[in-house]
Parts: sequence; C-alpha cells; structure tokens
Amino acid sequence: MDALPLDLLRSIIQYIPKRDLPACRSFNHPAAEYLYNNTTMWIQRQSLERLLNIARSDIGQYVRRLTLGLELLPKKTPSPGSYLIYLYHQHCYEHRNENPRPRPPRPGLSFANIGHLTGRTDWTEKRMVAAYGSYKQMIEDQKLVVEVTGMDVVCLAASLSRLDNLRSITIQSDNYNFNQDRSPADFPRDISVLHKKALLMPFYTRHIRQRDHGARHLSHVIRATAVAGAKITELALSDSDNTMATRVLSLRPEDLTIAIVAFQKVKKSYFKLPTSPRSFDLHELEFMEFLLRHRTTLQVVKLFCVEMYSGTFASLLRAMREGLSLVGLELTGILEDADGSFLGYSYTAAKALEDYVTKRSQEFPIEILRRHQRGGSEEVE
Repeated sequence: MDALPLDLLRSIIQYIPKRDLPACRSFNHPAAEYLYNNTTMWIQRQSLERLLNIARSDIGQYVRRLTLGLELLPKKTPSPGSYLIYLYHQHCYEHRNENPRPRPPRPGLSFANIGHLTGRTDWTEKRMVAAYGSYKQMIEDQKLVVEVTGMDVVCLAASLSRLDNLRSITIQSDNYNFNQDRSPADFPRDISVLHKKALLMPFYTRHIRQRDHGARHLSHVIRATAVAGAKITELALSDSDNTMATRVLSLRPEDLTIAIVAFQKVKKSYFKLPTSPRSFDLHELEFMEFLLRHRTTLQVVKLFCVEMYSGTFASLLRAMREGLSLVGLELTGILEDADGSFLGYSYTAAKALEDYVTKRSQEFPIEILRRHQRGGSEEVE
C-alpha cells in the first residue's frame, strides 16, 4: 500500500469513513492530512485541550481550516427533571422518522422510568444518574474555563500560534445537527465523549445561551488571532439555523479595534444567514450602529423576513435616511417590529420606502403604506 502514489491514496481515503481512518496505518500521512485539514472544536475544556494537543503535535501542520461551533453548555446545571425532559425531546427528535408523534413526557419522568418510556433498555437508572453527573461536571468545567478564568481565549491563542498553515476560520451553528444525517461517530472525539457520557448533546439546549451565540465566539477568535499573530486570510460566519441572530453585530468597541489587527490579512469574508424563510431578529439600535460603522462603503441594504426585538421600522428607516448614503433598499417577506405590527409590503410600498431612504423623495410615504395595508392596492397617486 505504501508504494501507491500519494494522489491515489488521497482519492481512496475519500471513500473511507473518517471514524475508520485512524485504524488504517497504511494511510498514515494522507489520512492525517484528510482528517485534520478541517479541525472542528467548540468552547469547552475537552475540546480546547484536544485542539492544543493537535497544535503541539506533528499533525498540526495539516490544519488549514478551524471550524468553531456555537454550542455552549448552560451556565447553571439544570435540575434532574429539566435534564430528563431535554433528553426525552432529543430522543424523540433523533427518532422522528420512526415515531413522528411521540407521547409527551409524563409529569413523573425520572432516572428510573425514562428508559422504559423511550424504549432505550440501555438507559438504566444507574446509567442515567451517572450521565447526569457527567453533564453537571462538564458544565462546571466550562464555567471554570470560560466564566471564571478566561482560559478559553488563552488556550485558543496558544493553539493558533502553533498552527502555521491555518488560513481559514469558520464559526457556524450547525456542527452537530442531526438534520445533516450525521451519526455521533462522525463527530470530533470530544463531542463523541460528551454524548457517550452525558447523553445530552449541546445542540438541543442551544437556546439557553442564545444571547452568547456568535458574539462570544467571534470575540474569542478576534482576541486569540491577534495575540497569536495567525495569518488568517478567510473568515466565515455561517448561521444556517438562525441561532446567531444579530448577536455578532453587538461586539464591544475594543473588539472591533483589535479586529483590525487580527484580520488585517483577511481577503475573503462571508456571513451566511438562513436560506429558508425564517426571521432575522434584531434590535434597532444595535443594527443601526452596525450599519453606521460601514456607512463609507455601504450602498444597498436588503431586509428579508425581519423581526425587531426593539424599536420600529419607521424610526429605523428614518435613521437610515439620515445616517447613510444608500443607493438601494430592498424589503421582502414579512416584517414585524416591537409593536407587533406585521408589514407585508407590496412592490409599490417597498419602492416608496426605498425612494424615501435613498432621498429620492422627501416625505415618509405614510399614506401609501396605509393604503397598501388596508386594501393591498398597487396604485400610487
């Protein structure tokens, strides 16, 4: 096998499951190149230690892309009842094709009966007590690393400083989503260990830390990259299941200052939002501050299925007119503001708003909007 050309070995490896490659010693060099070219991690002690071990070893030379997942464990350990409910729903979700309408969890859900209710004979009371204990310990580890000592940034910076060939960093929200038809065996080892010990995957409790999603991760990457002096040329933010919302836009001013140093070599930057018709949630003040930071280069703003946590569209559009020099504004889908007003603008109404924001007209088109919402008319006087 060693006599085969390297290109042929690389082609063969494409058809071997990643979980089986470590056992294929004949593929040692090309397998390592394939396995670690895109290294995945998340902010948790075991994952950070795994990345640092990779960076310190010979296989660190193969890491060209680092993918950072948004999964975060809760800050506080959930009660046994909440843990069991999360786990019950996780089981139902994973087996939704077999049992699309599972029975709701009973009020008396316990370590002793969850195995019976889910049909999991391996979920004995002893194992469930141990799993809950492991989950509790992992939360404590994360609290120590992230909330108390800040060692997550230090460890990430130490790793980046040793990954000489790293050029791309991706922050994404769907690393461990079962919608991707991935089994636990396909996950990084630290995630597989968590799943085996604690049973509950961080993907299913992501809503608990939603306000941390994106902003915390991007802030860590900015600071670690600046300290490490990593030569990052590509940065991608992928929010395919809408967990980041606009939290990545609410970075602190000092983070933005450091980002100038951290990303000075970046040539390609991507921000991917959900492709399905779901809402893009924002706070008016935060969103407007983001737009103003880019006013010297910003020309067109496109809003699709937007829901505002605070503020109104009227005040947002007026602020855009006063603070920006746009040449285009595109409004599509349902727009909902903090007052609960649903606005499904027609082409005529959207065009009138665009003309106002781009200063092609002087008056806010309130009458056109009212006429549109009353009768949906496409006629303009």
